[in-house]
Amino acid sequence: MHSDKLLEVVLDQIQQDIKDGEVAYLFDILEIIDRDTLVGFLSYSRLDSALEQGLITGEEHEQVV
Repeated sequence: MHSDKLLEVVLDQIQQDIKDGEVAYLFDILEIIDRDTLVGFLSYSRLDSALEQGLITGEEHEQVV
């Protein structure tokens, strides 16, 4: 497992890159994360939105909610 300090530094870098509009590599990082984890990360309002957009299934929505 990574140290909290390392994760903080990486998050700082990610925040800066987002501000600078450099996000292409984030898609590569997110591709490594399994779908259940990504869906589980979403807030309830974003889950609802993802369901409405057909990005997740009703079953995936119910598993989180």
